[in-house]
Amino acid sequence: MVQGTLYIHSSHARFYWAAELLKELKLEDVKIVFGRDSEEFIKNFPLNKAPAFIEHDGWTLTETPAILEYLIAASGNTKLNGVTLREKAKVLQWVNFINQDFFKASSLVNYIVPDIEDKRAEWIAKGIEIIEHVDKTLATRKWLATDEITIADIYTYKTLLGYTDSFGKVDKYEHIQRWIKDFESAAPIYKE
Repeated sequence: MVQGTLYIHSSHARFYWAAELLKELKLEDVKIVFGRDSEEFIKNFPLNKAPAFIEHDGWTLTETPAILEYLIAASGNTKLNGVTLREKAKVLQWVNFINQDFFKASSLVNYIVPDIEDKRAEWIAKGIEIIEHVDKTLATRKWLATDEITIADIYTYKTLLGYTDSFGKVDKYEHIQRWIKDFESAAPIYKE
């Protein structure tokens, strides 16, 4: 069983999945630490990146997709990562897409270029384009990556709802609204 510490930022929607996922996976021996200023964190993660995970034996891991995949696989709940090779690839594709493209757009809008109006407008348009892509995908399927809920849905749900105010409400996206209702009904532990 996995024993270790997961370091996260407390105020970022990018990390809102952590507590609920650990609970769902029954990983009681993984503690969550908010912040990056502890002596242990600084010693083990000199690049100051979070999330970061350190196992009880000192083994370390960074990057959200890698940490998600590792924790899920270690828990034995293989369905959340996908079952077939193609499902696993699709799950990883969606987690990476949201983690890189959507998070980059929302970070630029909120933190990096909020006062540079033309750049802000450009990144708002990019965020809307990503949300529209999610909606279009959900027009043809119930879940993002497979026929069942996966970490792609969990991560997208937590991140999308945490940052959509940057790009307007998602209320106008019919398929995202249906997916949110289905997700909250099937996985109430994650409900906002």
